[in-house]
Amino acid sequence: MSNEEHLQCNAHLIAEYLVVGWRNLKDAEGNEVKYSRLNSGAIFVANKGNWLSLNQFVIAHASSYVNYLCKQKEKDVESIKKQ
Repeated sequence: MSNEEHLQCNAHLIAEYLVVGWRNLKDAEGNEVKYSRLNSGAIFVANKGNWLSLNQFVIAHASSYVNYLCKQKEKDVESIKKQ
């Protein structure tokens, strides 16, 4: 497998299985981009020139324990609010 094929495969896997949502993402015109698998694919797979930087950013963010704790805290606060 070539390096380009490897990056494309990673971009596809990240778009389909690792990215499950986002907030405050804007397009070039400043319009909000809503999360969907289609939009995720368009961003991660179609942006060939940015594969390496996008992939590294998402993997680093997803593997950060601090990010996990922050997300868990948000879920706990929402759960308490509902009680």
